[in-house]
Amino acid sequence: MTAMLLAWMWLCCYVYGVHYPDALATALVEARPVIRGECVNVIRVGPIGHGKYYGPMGINRCFSGADDPKENIRLGVRALGRYPSLEKSLRKYNATFNYAYYREICKWSRVIESGWTPQFIQVE
Repeated sequence: MTAMLLAWMWLCCYVYGVHYPDALATALVEARPVIRGECVNVIRVGPIGHGKYYGPMGINRCFSGADDPKENIRLGVRALGRYPSLEKSLRKYNATFNYAYYREICKWSRVIESGWTPQFIQVE
């Protein structure tokens, strides 16, 4: 599942003009689980929190297709590609935007650029 979703994300980034590490970092920050107070660096696919949002991109369930992983990625990457600036895109992407969120995504984007790749896990 990981290889297919990573390839799909890369293709969506190409189509919408989004920097691939930025999109992958956004998915990681949006959908990584916290277990016993520790962040686990995997990307969840499925319901996040109380089920209002779906991973991997943390899309609200009110959007058609948010529960399908490929459509979820397409919707999230398309939203990130709306503006040329990552910061401006993230302000629209996340209703609770703050600079700690932005710095976290920038940090993980640099880690991903250095060659690290997270794994996707399915949750019910």
